[in-house]
Amino acid sequence: MANFPFVLVSPERVVFEDDISAVTLRSGAGDITFMAGHSPFIGLVETCAVRIVLADGSVSMAAVDGGFVRAGMNKVSVVTSSAELATEIEAETVLHMRSQAEQALQDGDEELGNRLMRSAKVRMELADITE
Repeated sequence: MANFPFVLVSPERVVFEDDISAVTLRSGAGDITFMAGHSPFIGLVETCAVRIVLADGSVSMAAVDGGFVRAGMNKVSVVTSSAELATEIEAETVLHMRSQAEQALQDGDEELGNRLMRSAKVRMELADITE
């Protein structure tokens, strides 16, 4: 399988950058997978788990909080407001995020509460955190 450059960036840092064989994420119309030679594409990225298939066939996962994706010139880039590799997710931080979401929902701020809850759920799933 052919490889291509992929980069995942947030305002704070480059979260992931390497040649990969495929990346799958959730865009506006559902899940989309990019592989080498993908047609040019620009679209929104929803809060989701991103599945990155490395050149050696192993898989890396990342949590992203929305953003956009651009595929073109045999390269895929994802820009997001916040992202973490699954290996970086800490249970204490995610459980605190979930508590903040619950508090926002109780306070009537549905937009903030729902956004935080989606982020927390994706991270809990990736890091296999239960409670």
